[in-house]
Amino acid sequence: MHGQRGVGKSEIVLRYLVDYGHEYDTVQYFDAGSEEILQTQMEGFYDTLCQRNDTNLRKIIANDQNKCDAVLRWFQQEENCLIVYDNFDVSNGFDLHRYIPQASPAHRIIVGPNVHTASLSNFDMEIGPMTKEDAVNMFITLAALSHLSEVDTIYVSQIVDELDRTPFYIAFGARHLREMQKGPLQILQDIHTEKNNMRLKSSQLVMGDGSAMWSLAYERIKRQEVSFKLLVIFSFLHGFDIRSLL
Repeated sequence: MHGQRGVGKSEIVLRYLVDYGHEYDTVQYFDAGSEEILQTQMEGFYDTLCQRNDTNLRKIIANDQNKCDAVLRWFQQEENCLIVYDNFDVSNGFDLHRYIPQASPAHRIIVGPNVHTASLSNFDMEIGPMTKEDAVNMFITLAALSHLSEVDTIYVSQIVDELDRTPFYIAFGARHLREMQKGPLQILQDIHTEKNNMRLKSSQLVMGDGSAMWSLAYERIKRQEVSFKLLVIFSFLHGFDIRSLL
């Protein structure tokens, strides 16, 4: 399953687990955002199996002391299980095949922003932005807006377009409006102002947009001139995660 950041891929997987997780003997979620995190979580799952005193694992341990390899071999012997690999991005620089059990009957869901994720599975699903109507309704609901004028409704429509009609960004934008007690027009102006600031900042720095956005975010946070959450929205829209950089 692939699609841009914040479009709701993980939420869809979570909904699937809620609806169908009971049909599996084992459901295991791994964060594949980095190789280090994935290894740590697989080793944690190994420790969980040891605490269960799992019979199959005891047989495997006798021949394989590596925890990750032992977990993969355990999955190969399980008939009815589901493994979720979330947040996998090919740009993270590691081969996910290394952590997927081969010749295993296990169902696997691999989630990430890249179309290349499709090469790891027999089926591929691309998750796109929300419809305009759904995006507007979501923003209005999360921002707790009521009795909107026709003009404000137009502003909300423009806001969700600026936020790519993506649930994650819309949620941040709506929360920002609610917490700052601003109106739709003011939020739209904030978005335009910050986008222009980022373009200006990035044009002044040779190192590119990522460094420019980090620099802008850090300066603004220190002066407390703008909400950190709003900066996070723009960092994701432009493909950079300011939170990680900070």
